[in-house]
Amino acid sequence: MKSQKIMLALIVACLVLLLAVLVYGVVAFGGSDGTSADGTAESTPTVSTAPDTTPSVPDGTTAPDDTTAADTTTPPETTIPESSAPETSAPADYPPVSGSFTSALEVKLGVDVDWQTLSRTADEAEIEFTIVLNSYMIGIGARSNNYLKIGEESYRFSTPKVNITELVKSETVLAVLTVKVPLTNGEGTFDASCSWNYKGTYSGVKIDNIISEGVIEIK
Repeated sequence: MKSQKIMLALIVACLVLLLAVLVYGVVAFGGSDGTSADGTAESTPTVSTAPDTTPSVPDGTTAPDDTTAADTTTPPETTIPESSAPETSAPADYPPVSGSFTSALEVKLGVDVDWQTLSRTADEAEIEFTIVLNSYMIGIGARSNNYLKIGEESYRFSTPKVNITELVKSETVLAVLTVKVPLTNGEGTFDASCSWNYKGTYSGVKIDNIISEGVIEIK
């Protein structure tokens, strides 16, 4: 009887020991339930995830491409109507005309008259006359009462002193005159003469006036 009690006490002790081992194993190695060894629940740190700011694109829709170039479609051309200015007829072109006439003396002394149109229209022409003395050695003072006659109009002029000391042929400009004459349809014909009041002797010949005559024909 006494041995049975001892045996029962040993069994109870073994059971208590086994239970203690089981409890210790659960406490020491059973951390998967989130509790610490002292039985206090461990707090698992919470990791916050930043919200996804990428815009969601619906299925089957292509997101717009920000790098696409702006529409550079060429605007339609604007046609500017041509101004219909009234046609004006250009004035008739009247080319310049020139000529000359001279004196006729037996001595080597004469007066040439060169002329040219400076401007010319259908109704009028402006003519420049250059009166030139052709001579060799000569000495003469200034002269007045000289005349240039064109048609019915007469123009008076004076000439300077002339002194040619070399025995060579010389040309000396005595005067330059500009006159206007009437035209018909840009044309005209005029008798012309020039009288230079020489009043002297040349190569033994006495001369009063040296006269040059000709015709001015403008076509």
